Amino acid sequence: MEDKFDKIIVLSIIVFSISIICYFLDYEIFLLVGTVLLFSLLLFGLYREKNINKSLELEIREIIDFFGIASENSRDWVKKLENQYDDICQLLNVLNTKRQVIQLKGKDKLSLLMNDFAKAFHHSLIESQQRALMRDAIVSFEQALRQQQGVSFDTAANVWLKNIISHTDASMGGLYIIERDEGENILKLSAAYAFGRQKYLDQKIEIGEGLIGQAYLEKQPIFMTDIPEDYLKIRSGLGDASPRSLLIYPMLLHDRVIGILELASFHVLDDFKMDFIRQVGESLASHIEMVRYAEQTALLLQETQEKEEELRQNLEEISATQEQLERMQKEQRVQAEQHQTLMLDILDHVDGKVYLKDLDGKFLLVNQRFADEYGVSKDQLIGKSDFEFFTREKAEEFQKEEKRLIQLGKKCTTKKWVEFKGETKYWQVEKIPIFNPVTGRSGLLGIHFELQEEYASYQN
Repeated sequence: MEDKFDKIIVLSIIVFSISIICYFLDYEIFLLVGTVLLFSLLLFGLYREKNINKSLELEIREIIDFFGIASENSRDWVKKLENQYDDICQLLNVLNTKRQVIQLKGKDKLSLLMNDFAKAFHHSLIESQQRALMRDAIVSFEQALRQQQGVSFDTAANVWLKNIISHTDASMGGLYIIERDEGENILKLSAAYAFGRQKYLDQKIEIGEGLIGQAYLEKQPIFMTDIPEDYLKIRSGLGDASPRSLLIYPMLLHDRVIGILELASFHVLDDFKMDFIRQVGESLASHIEMVRYAEQTALLLQETQEKEEELRQNLEEISATQEQLERMQKEQRVQAEQHQTLMLDILDHVDGKVYLKDLDGKFLLVNQRFADEYGVSKDQLIGKSDFEFFTREKAEEFQKEEKRLIQLGKKCTTKKWVEFKGETKYWQVEKIPIFNPVTGRSGLLGIHFELQEEYASYQN
C-alpha cells in the first residue's frame, strides 16, 4: 500500500512539474488538464486514506505538509475534505461546462487554492475562447476578401468594412483609400458603416488634415477614449450619442500607407480586437494594392484594346478611302483617256494641221493631218523636234521664234511660204502660247492651214 501511495505522490509531482512547464510555454489546455489531473490524484489518494493503516496516515501528513496544508489531525482533515468533496466536484463540473466560475465558501488552504485555480482556469478559458474567436474572425475576413473578386471596388470595400465592424463590435466605421487628385495624394472615403446602414459619402481628406490626415503622415495608429464631443455622433435608437473609443488605423504595405481604417465604438476595444485589426489591416492593405494593380492592368488593357479597335477602324477607313481613291483615279484615268481619245479624234477632223510642243520644241501631240504632212505616223512624231525635219538653220529660226512667243505669252498669226520636202507651200501659221497648271510647264500650240488659193495664184 505504501508503494502504491508513493507512486501517487511521484505521479502527482510529475504532473505538477509538467503543468508548470506548460504555464511558461503558454500551452493553456495542457496546463488546465495537468492541474485538474494533479488535484484529482491528490483527492483520490486522500479519499482512500480511510482504508489505510496508521503508518499511511504519517505519509499523508507528510504529503499535506509538503503542499503547505498543515493540520494537527490528518484524519479530521480528511473527514473535512470529504465534506468538501461535493463542492469541489461541483466546481470542477462548472469549469468543465464553461459556465461562470463559482467560489468555495471554505477559508482553509485547500478551498483558497481551489478558488485560485478556478479563477486562473476561468481566465485562461476566456482568453482561449477569445483567441479562437479572433482566429475564426480572421478566417472569415480572409474569405470575405476572396469572395469579392470580380465586383466593383466600392462594393467590395463596404463588404470588408462591414465584416470588420461585425467582429470588433464597433458602431461606426470608415475606410479611406489613397487616390490621386490633380497630381496629389488624397484620402477618399470609399466605404462607410453605421448601425448596419451604409452611408455613401463623397468625402475627401487632404494629407495632414484632421486625425485621418495626421495618421497618414505619422504612419501610427491613433487610439482615443477621450473623444471631443464635436468629433462625431453615432445615431441609435436612443438618439445621438458619442462613442467611448475611437481607433484610426493606417494600413501599411512596405512602410507605405495604402489606406486608413476608422472605427468608433460604445465599448473600449480590447487587446484581442486590436490584434485582429492589426492582422486584417495588413491583409487588407495587401489586397487593396493587388486590386488596384489589377484595376490598373485592366484599365491599361482596355485602353490598349480601345486603341487597337480605333486603329483597326482607322485602317479600315484608310483602306476604304484608298480603295475609293483608287477607284476614282481609275475612273479619272478612264475619263482622261476617253477625253484624250475624243480630243484626238476631234483634232483629227480639224481642217488644219495641229501640233503641241513643249518649251524645248519637242512634239507632245499632233493630229493625223499634221502627221500625214510629215509622212510619218503620229507616234513617230511624238518626242521629236523640227531639227529632224528641217535644216538646222531653219529649225533654230523656228525654235527662237517660238520661245519668244512663249515668253511674251502672245498669240501670233502669220502667212508665209515654206519649203518642205522639196515642195514650196503657202501656209497660214497660228502659234498660241499655253500654260499647263497641272505640270506647271509652258508650251506652244500650233495650227497650220495650207492656203490653196494663194498657192494656185502664185503658180499662175
